[in-house]
Amino acid sequence: MQLAKLLLWVFVWQAPMWLGAQIAMTNMAWYHSLVRPAFSPPDWVFGPVWAVLYIMLALSGYFLTKKGMDATNQKAVWLMIAQLVLNAAWTPLFFGMHHLAGSMILVLVMIGMTIWLMRAARPVSRAATWMLVPYLAWLVFAWVLNTSIWMMN
Repeated sequence: MQLAKLLLWVFVWQAPMWLGAQIAMTNMAWYHSLVRPAFSPPDWVFGPVWAVLYIMLALSGYFLTKKGMDATNQKAVWLMIAQLVLNAAWTPLFFGMHHLAGSMILVLVMIGMTIWLMRAARPVSRAATWMLVPYLAWLVFAWVLNTSIWMMN
C-alpha cells in the first residue's frame, strides 16, 4: 500500500516534467535567441535539477499522505496539488507563449504557495517540509533568472 502511494506521487509529479520537457525542447531556438544573464546555467543543468526536485516533491506528497487523508493533512495536500498545477503552467507560459512577464509573476506566486505549503506541511510531516526546501531555493533562483531575462529582453 505504501509503495503504491509513493509510486502514485512519483507518477503525478512526472506529468509537469514530461509536459515541460516537450514544450521546452521545441522552443530552444527561441530561448537561445534571448539575452540571458551571465549566471544563467547551461541547458544541460535544468533536466537533472528538475528530475531531482520532482522526486523530492513526490516524496513530500508521499510523506503528507503516508498515514492517509484526514483533517490534519487535507490543507497541505490541496496546496501540494495547487503547486503541481502552477508548476505545470510555467513552462507553457514561458516557453510556449513566450510570456516573460507572466511567467515571472507565476514563479513569484509559486514561491508564496510553496511557503504556504511548507507552513501547512510542518505539523503533518517534518520530512515533507524539508523535501520542499530545495524546491523553494530553486524557485527563488528561477525567479531571479526569469526576472533578469524579462528585464534584458
